[in-house]
Amino acid sequence: MPKLVKWNKFRIKCWFIKIDQGAFMKTIEWNEEQRKAFQDLLREFTALIDAKAQEEKQTGRTPKIPKYGSCQNGLNKFLAPWGYACKISPGSHGRLSYKPSIAFCRQDILGEGFVNGEIPTPTKGFYIWLAYYWHNDAKKFHLCIGRSIEENGEKECQKCLAYDKIIDPDGDAYYQESYDDLKSPS
Repeated sequence: MPKLVKWNKFRIKCWFIKIDQGAFMKTIEWNEEQRKAFQDLLREFTALIDAKAQEEKQTGRTPKIPKYGSCQNGLNKFLAPWGYACKISPGSHGRLSYKPSIAFCRQDILGEGFVNGEIPTPTKGFYIWLAYYWHNDAKKFHLCIGRSIEENGEKECQKCLAYDKIIDPDGDAYYQESYDDLKSPS
């Protein structure tokens, strides 16, 4: 199985899904400048989280969700030429999550009755999911193909012809990778 992301090749490879039409593979290749721009946007996201984490260390209170609208808008503007949109999920109920994340979804299937709603969301269908595990001293990034965790979400995802190629028999994604940072490996 191909890896979901190869930072050193500046490429994202992933299955993209339409329930009624199966799946197809699409490769997005970025030049050095585009890769750096994307990494800078991801660093902006992590800087927002790190600032709130620092606040927790100083006050001892659970940090509130940071203002992330401009970061999400910047990512969406960057991703639009490749046909993607994203949704940042920093936490819930006003509190910062231990694994805030970004869900990346194809724009052309949003609201089309396929596997996602009208806006990108990490609760419906399949999506590319990048989580930032900031709470431990060893901060990590986790990248995978995620799927709905709603009550009937898995049943809906199983209707996709590519389900068995994306999700293993234990319910885990085949395509997943962890990274220590956002730099390209040498």
